[in-house]
Amino acid sequence: MRLFRACVVMLVAASGGLVAAQTVYRCGNSYSESPCPQGTAVDVSDPRSAAQKRDSDTAAQRNARAADAMERARLKEEARVDALRLKQAKLANDSQRIADAKARYDAETKRKQQIQNTRSKVVTPDYVIKAKPEKKKKTDSAP
Repeated sequence: MRLFRACVVMLVAASGGLVAAQTVYRCGNSYSESPCPQGTAVDVSDPRSAAQKRDSDTAAQRNARAADAMERARLKEEARVDALRLKQAKLANDSQRIADAKARYDAETKRKQQIQNTRSKVVTPDYVIKAKPEKKKKTDSAP
């Protein structure tokens, strides 16, 4: 970007002599190098002295450097703000994940409690024979 601006400044400075040698015609609201009907010649020579032109070029370069510095500062600030927004989004996402996990845990706990409550309310009829626990086999061991 700086190189482009420097090239433009040099091109304008170099073309200063060329523009002064050309005849420019005003044709209505536009300008042209070729004469047109009812067009008027316009004086486009640069009336500035060499010192004035040099001062102007120096000011233009100084302004270009200041613009570059401001652009870098703006980009740096935008990057800082973007990083902050990303961090906030991650924190919000983490908070949401924690809230979702807590909601799942609470739902699972509630479901387990409901199952437990349902099991305690089930009445086993007397005629249901419960399986007898197996007796432990005696092992041959010397007393």
